[in-house]
Amino acid sequence: MKKLLLLFLLACHFQVFAQNGFFIQPSAGVGYTNATIYSSFLNGTYKPASNLRLLFGYKYRNIIFKAGFSYFNSGYVDTRTLPFMQPEYQLNAGYRYETYLALPVTIGYNIKINKRFSVAPYLGYTLGFEKNRTSVFATQKMSWPESGTNSFASMQMEVNYKLSPKFYLIAAPDVQYMIPTRYDNQASYFSNYTYTLNLGVKYFLSKHKNARLPETDVQNTANEKADPLK
Repeated sequence: MKKLLLLFLLACHFQVFAQNGFFIQPSAGVGYTNATIYSSFLNGTYKPASNLRLLFGYKYRNIIFKAGFSYFNSGYVDTRTLPFMQPEYQLNAGYRYETYLALPVTIGYNIKINKRFSVAPYLGYTLGFEKNRTSVFATQKMSWPESGTNSFASMQMEVNYKLSPKFYLIAAPDVQYMIPTRYDNQASYFSNYTYTLNLGVKYFLSKHKNARLPETDVQNTANEKADPLK
């Protein structure tokens, strides 16, 4: 109930203080993780990366700031040797598959191509709250709930297509990389990273254009300066 109330207040906040630069951006993406590269060791058993995002943003001139919520999965190759595992499991490559509820924050710079198209490179940080973990080996699969947190650095190149002053279509290739690289008993194994292509929309809460005074207002202001008694 408290979470729903918080989301409602957040939406009201953006509606009340809506200006030219405020927008909402839902998107969805699919791709792959570094575990996919090693799927041949696992007889093709792997899951692709995916994510869902709901972002709130503000554009000031060409600078863009976005933050919000995301739900995604990713994985990494696991080369650990666990003492309680049988030898046949220890000698076969495996990977871990994790799902996260996360809080992403990004900042970017908009580059206008023409009246319809623009591109924006982004750098960001994501704090992920792990919800579930699955370990897959050549002959065994294990799954259990998890309650840890991990940090991810991200890079993104967003392509925008303008349909109207308030409505845009977006396509954004995205890379997420876990920081720092994981280690276990002095034996390192690959860090968790994902590549996804995200598709979605961007909706500005009011007309997205440069504010300027109407010509009549500019003329009246000039007349008042010329005649202060008026």
